[in-house]
Amino acid sequence: MQLLLERRIDDKEISKHITFAACTNRATDRSNVSGIIEPVKSRFGAIINLEVESEDWVSWAVSAGMPTELKAFIRFKPTMLHEFQPSREIANYPCPRTIAKVGTWINNKIPKAMELEVIEGAAGKAFAIEFGAFLNYTGIYRIRNQFFKIQKKQKCLPPWMSSMLYVVRWLL
Repeated sequence: MQLLLERRIDDKEISKHITFAACTNRATDRSNVSGIIEPVKSRFGAIINLEVESEDWVSWAVSAGMPTELKAFIRFKPTMLHEFQPSREIANYPCPRTIAKVGTWINNKIPKAMELEVIEGAAGKAFAIEFGAFLNYTGIYRIRNQFFKIQKKQKCLPPWMSSMLYVVRWLL
């Protein structure tokens, strides 16, 4: 309390240019946190709950070099960006951090034979199935070569399904 109330630690004063912030998970998140005690909570100016926004994540993903197909999938199905369900199971779930791990795995060229298992291990079974279906249905791997031809103004076959047009739109 001395830190927050008196802005000092023992005999050392804390500069007025320093702002204090506290972060925690909710007790319902099963993250083994005890939260912040009542007398400390009331010392802060506000309590703000942060929400996941898919467009913010996609903007970050562009700057972080995340794979195009992953960004296209999150734009296509933004609800998959955060499917948090607290559990005692040792299994991941889709959230911005675990989906970024999927992007890292893809960028590191996971062997095709291990792709589904690795994605499931990174972001959960539901995400792996949905993302795999998206890749297969849209044919994004087939489209990628066509996309590069479009960029180079070479002749190529136009995308023939509406889902492929959607993906090409986001690739451009």
